Order: sequence, then C-alpha cells, then structure tokens
Amino acid sequence: MRAAPATVVAAMMAAVPPPGHAAGTDPRWSLHWSPRTDAAERLLDTPYAPKRQTSRITRRADDGDLLALEHVFRDLDLPAVDGVAPATNGYVHRLSLGWRRDGADHRLALGAGVAVSSNALKRPQQLRGSDLQPLIEASTRVGASWIGLRVDNRLGALRLVPILTYRWQPAPAHSVELGFPDSAWHAQIGRRWQSSLAIGPDGGCWQVRDRALMRRSRVCSDAWQAGWRIERSIDVGQHVQAALGVTIGRRLAGEIDYTLDDGRRVTLGTPAAWFGALHLSTRF
Repeated sequence: MRAAPATVVAAMMAAVPPPGHAAGTDPRWSLHWSPRTDAAERLLDTPYAPKRQTSRITRRADDGDLLALEHVFRDLDLPAVDGVAPATNGYVHRLSLGWRRDGADHRLALGAGVAVSSNALKRPQQLRGSDLQPLIEASTRVGASWIGLRVDNRLGALRLVPILTYRWQPAPAHSVELGFPDSAWHAQIGRRWQSSLAIGPDGGCWQVRDRALMRRSRVCSDAWQAGWRIERSIDVGQHVQAALGVTIGRRLAGEIDYTLDDGRRVTLGTPAAWFGALHLSTRF
C-alpha cells in the first residue's frame, strides 16, 4: 500500500531502496503504474465502488536527492442524494511535482500539485491558486525516532500534520516504522520477493467544477486504509529492473463531503470495503 498514498512525499518514500538493497547500485530512473478497484458496497441504496489509477516517474540524482512527478486519477463514484445529482462528475485528478532530500539526521521535501476535477482541466487557463496544494515535509532524527511536520491532504483536508515515527530494524532484511500518520513493516524475502504491511490515511480534497464549468465547489474524503503488498523483482537486462506486485487491503469506514446540483452541501458516511491493486514498475 505504500505507493497508494496520494502525495508526492509518499511517492518518493516508495522510491527508497528496500531493506538489504545496496543504495549505490540503485538505478537513477523509476517508472510506476498502479490501478486499484474497491469492492462494491451499498451507499444510499446504490452500489458504491470508487476506483483510482496512479502513475509516477522518479529520478534519483547523484547526491541522492529525489525528484518525482506523480498523477493520481480517482473516480469517487459520488451518489445522487434525494434524486439530486452531485455538482461534479466525481472524476478528480492530482498532478504533483516534488523534491526530497534524505540525510542521516534530517529530511526535507518540497513540492506542489494541482488537485481538481476532470472538467476543470478542460479549461486550464481558468485554474486558480485555490486549485494548488503545497507539499512540504521537514523532520529530524531523535534517537531511533523521527519527528517533524508535514502539509498533508490525506486526512480529509489540507492541514499541518505532526510526524512521529519510531524506526526499528530487527534484522537486515526487515524494518518496522511505528507512528503517526503512517505505520508499516517491510521485509525482503530472499533475493526476488518483497513484502509490506502498512496503515495510513487515504483521504484528500479536490477543487471541482460543475458541468457548465461555471460553479466551483470542493470534494473532500476522510478515510484510512490498511493493506498487505507482495512484490517480485525481475532482471530485464544488465541495467534494467522490473517488478510486479499486488496489494490486498481494507478501506475503513469514513466520510465524503461534496456539493449537489441544487447547492446543498452533504456529508455521507462511506462504508468499509476490501480493495485490490496491481503494481507495475521498472528501474533503469
């Protein structure tokens, strides 16, 4: 699930080499594509099955800095309420560009992204500053822990979130991260296989437009998820590596908040559901 979080900060963390992998042999470029589908549940007596697709390009510089470009498309599957349709089609995008530097005792990540509905992208000249979202993280090591602050949108709104992570490596091929807002366990299973268990927030906020592109509103989702991921690496050539993985997880019950065509603002409780995701990546 590590690649699912919808910020460039989380995306760049996913580009860090797994335990036991020699950083000096890391390829410079990484490409990743991941479609995901949630199991259909009932919401307002209609099937509710959001979907998403994540695409990412990462470049590791000679000094270890990371640059990442990520696009996350979601079909929020917004239901009508009392026969009134939502004021947006529910197709939202987040396009983000970010930079990250990981030091022995300090970490810094900076970036920005645009988070809007698909119909807003039909007229990019009308995009405003409110459509942009900053991506900022700063943390420092205190013993075996990391503490810091992050501007994060995954908790249902764009807000300043404290980071607290205790890191423990019981063996060279295993690492454990316990804290807030993300926790995970990662394992290198032999030479080819990697596994991880993770839990963290999975919400977001998007500035959206109505079908006539005249009225602006906002859609916000507040949710958490937990998942197990298994991945196998493949040597394609001397300087090219590929990986194929799957994630099985559980989206916990949450909320989604949006505007209807008649101007009413509604907040609906979303049901818990299982989800599955495919991960395809290559490094060169």
